[in-house]
Formats: sequence, structure tokens, C-alpha cells
Amino acid sequence: MKNSRQITLAFSTRSNQKRLTFPSATISARRLKIPFIVTSGMALSPDAGAPYINNNMLTMSEPTTLNMSLWQRFYITFLQPAHFIYKLRHFAKQQYALFTSLGIEDPVNVPEDRWKDSLKIVNAAFGFEVARPLGPLVELVGPITTMKAPALTLDLAQFMKSHSKVAYVAFGQHVVVSPRDIELLLTGLLEAYEAKELDGVIWATRGLEDEFPNTLTTASNTTYDIQSFFQDNNNKDVNFINWAPQIAILNHPSTSMFITHGGAGSLYESLNAGVPVVVFPFFGDQPAAAKNAEKN
Repeated sequence: MKNSRQITLAFSTRSNQKRLTFPSATISARRLKIPFIVTSGMALSPDAGAPYINNNMLTMSEPTTLNMSLWQRFYITFLQPAHFIYKLRHFAKQQYALFTSLGIEDPVNVPEDRWKDSLKIVNAAFGFEVARPLGPLVELVGPITTMKAPALTLDLAQFMKSHSKVAYVAFGQHVVVSPRDIELLLTGLLEAYEAKELDGVIWATRGLEDEFPNTLTTASNTTYDIQSFFQDNNNKDVNFINWAPQIAILNHPSTSMFITHGGAGSLYESLNAGVPVVVFPFFGDQPAAAKNAEKN
């Protein structure tokens, strides 16, 4: 590599959902003795913690210890991590062998240990994050949302124009919603539709059509053909689509509610658009995000 093209600084994105995947950027930077900056959606490093903060991925089902009993604190501090390690013992063994075969000298270190001396840039702000002192290498620079986003498709624009109380449902890129959860959510939405609390639903299904039931019967004994919601039909009130221009939908005046998994990006976009949220969390930082959203 020519000196004029030599890498002198690396950036590593810290994914809240992929904590145990191969941390190639930080490992490569350390081996090449290149300083690196870590970007993240939450302040999860030890120098962003405090005794009352649960900012470890294994303990953050509650954002703080404020409302936790002694037993709950004991459970998340000792039992829950042990259970997690036991469930992932085979994966951890495989990962250790892989790291060792590649000549990585510290295969058992957690990511936070690798970048303890690096600058951490966090797309968050106090209010989303619980107030506490931060170390000199932690900077909260958020919330950052994009100013440019895909516009509504012609079909979606027509759908939004013909409705005034639309619920938008989306659960990010990584969540796979179980059939049981789909039935629970869909039943609630259809019953709200029957009560005229909603007049339309848009659900970004992300190719998970097989997880949806064929039919569903609500408390009013009305049976719906769920598979018909996937068909192109501008005359329907429930619209299932594979991909949705989320920011455009959230900023449309017809959107009255957003059902989300609680990912940081989705929460920031909904708050920026002024749309009420219902957080249905699944894993990782999402339960804590749901409780922060409820409280704040």
C-alpha cells in the first residue's frame, strides 16, 4: 500500500443487535496498531456506566436499578448472565476456535475491552439515555436522523390520502416476529379498526408472509382473510407491504400511531415526526428502550 493511501484511522460500528458477531474492524485495527473510533446507538461502554445504570446488554431489561427489587438486581447481575452464557456455550466455543485459528491474541475479550481506549461516538442524548457522568472518551451526539428519505410510492400516497387514522407497523431489519405475536398484534389492530379508532393499517412485513395466519377471527366474530392483505388492492384498508418508506409514512399527517420494536433509529424518527408510539420489544436494548419511551 502506498504511503499516500495508508489507513491512519478506522471507524467501527457497534451494532446493538450483533454483539457476538465477528468484531473484524476493531480486531484488524488493533493488530495493525491503527487508532479507531467506535460509533454506537447506545452508551454501552464501561466509561459510560454508573452503579445504578444497567448498560450491559445482559442486564439492561431495566434501564436502571431504581424500581428493581433486591431479587431482581441479584437475578440480572448473576443468574441472567450465567443463563445467557450457558445457552451460547457452543457458539462461544466455536468462536474461540475461529479466533484462535486466525491468530487473534485475545479471543475471549468482550468488545468493550477492545475499545476501552477509543473514542465512542453515540447517536443518543440524555432523555433517551439515563443521566449519569460520562468518561472523556464518550460523546453523545444524537439523536441523528436523515434529512433525505425515499418518498411514498404512488400506491402508498393514494392509500394515505384516502385514510386519516393509519397505524404503521414495522420491526426493523433483524427481528423475526413469531406467529403468536403476529396474531396478538393483528387482532388488536383489527379490533381497533372495527371500533373505528383506526381506519387503516400499513404493515412492513419484510418477506415474512409465511409467519402470518391465513385467517383471523376477532372478538366480534368477524373473520378476516389475512392473505388478501398481501395482494395489490388500492380499495382495502389493511395494507401489507414487503418494504415501507418509513420516514415518509411517519411524516404523513394521516399516520396516527407507530408500532415498533423500539430500535433507536425508529424511536428517533417517530419522535421527530411527532407520531405516538407503541413499543413491542424483542431483545437486546429494546426492552429498556420500551421502558424509557413509556417513562419519558
